[in-house]
Amino acid sequence: MKTLLGTFLLLAAAMNGAPLVTIPAADLTVLAGQQATWGATVMNNEGTFVTFTSTFALLETNPVLGSYFDILGAAGGPVDFVLPPGQTWVTNLASYLTDPGAVPGAANTLTVRVLWEEYSDDPNFCGNCFVGNGFSDHTVSVTVGAVPEPGTAALFLLAGAGLVVMRMRRR
Repeated sequence: MKTLLGTFLLLAAAMNGAPLVTIPAADLTVLAGQQATWGATVMNNEGTFVTFTSTFALLETNPVLGSYFDILGAAGGPVDFVLPPGQTWVTNLASYLTDPGAVPGAANTLTVRVLWEEYSDDPNFCGNCFVGNGFSDHTVSVTVGAVPEPGTAALFLLAGAGLVVMRMRRR
């Protein structure tokens, strides 16, 4: 039922002229102190030019886990900050830098709001072609993964050294 409702909402957004933003991998796992980046695919409708003004974390379940950084809003669009009508753009939505002291298994689920403006012509060349603005909300998450224990790495090194010694004795 949830999938059917999501599909209906996406189709309704596309029919109303809004750009369709999808995030293929919404759930990411990274090590503490590292950065996760969410990719996005944006499909524009046939009628308007779109420029993305910003993205931001609207709600977070664990805001102390790290920091959210907008990428899509800074780019605006693929050509001169604009996504022309009828085009698809594969880009990065945002990144998230986890705290270096984050505990493995800690997670943060975010509601990311994507803001855009629509124009009847290329806004770089028209004087008064603003049509309106809009937004869409997306749920993404980041989880801190476990760091391999140093003991595991030491065992692999010790086993490798043992193989080298065995090979040298056979010669």
